[in-house]
Amino acid sequence: MKPLALLALLIAAAAMRPAAAAPVASVSCPQAAPSTGNLPAAKLDGVRVLSYPADQPPADGEALPILAPVREWTRAGTLYQRWDINFDTPQYLFQVDCLYAGTERYLRMALPGVKQCVAAVTQRTKMVRFQCK
Repeated sequence: MKPLALLALLIAAAAMRPAAAAPVASVSCPQAAPSTGNLPAAKLDGVRVLSYPADQPPADGEALPILAPVREWTRAGTLYQRWDINFDTPQYLFQVDCLYAGTERYLRMALPGVKQCVAAVTQRTKMVRFQCK
């Protein structure tokens, strides 16, 4: 095979390969509340997954709609909750509130580009983990 023909074949083969998938966004709640001022340390105690219409952002202080998990199950002493999200984006925006024990503080994060969130609550230790991908 002539070098020019081989080069054309290699270029054509490369063009036919699927492009590498864009990295999936990942969001998780920190296990401890971010330190602010003189407030005591607090561990992650729960989460709220929120959604609202993109063209109707809530006014300051207005409560946001909290989504119920689409599935819950227990395995080996751990309660799992799953939310399927961003299925109707860009019409709706999704956020999570990471809630911390013994305080009214929370950390609110946007959930762009993620498709599913899972919370895991270990019954014995009351440890909460939250991850979105």
